[in-house]
Amino acid sequence: MFIEESVLVENMEAFREITRHTTIPIDGFTECKKIASMAEAYDVALAPHCPLGPIALAACLDATCYNAIIQIQLSPLQSRRRSALDYLKDKTVFEYGGGLVKISEGPGLGVEIDEKFVRETEKTGHQ
Repeated sequence: MFIEESVLVENMEAFREITRHTTIPIDGFTECKKIASMAEAYDVALAPHCPLGPIALAACLDATCYNAIIQIQLSPLQSRRRSALDYLKDKTVFEYGGGLVKISEGPGLGVEIDEKFVRETEKTGHQ
């Protein structure tokens, strides 16, 4: 259904090498929206992949991508000691049920970052 990124984002030289061998743009949220719109125009399904946690998930859950058939995401419980949802002020912003997640209706991406928690975690790292 899709090809995952094969290198870490920090490895820009590897991304350059990959882009030399494909015509698919490798970029961020705006480029993803463009790809989704192009795919929709040709009746092609979309399978966004979000291994980065709840903030990136909020960006992936864009209600205007009508051709999305599945949303792959990081499990909120996948970290060692903390939940990825700990970075949010409202940990209930994503309502799950029956294999579905409700898209937040809040402003922006619909999530509010717990800046105090982020600053505290910065001292020890996410564990």
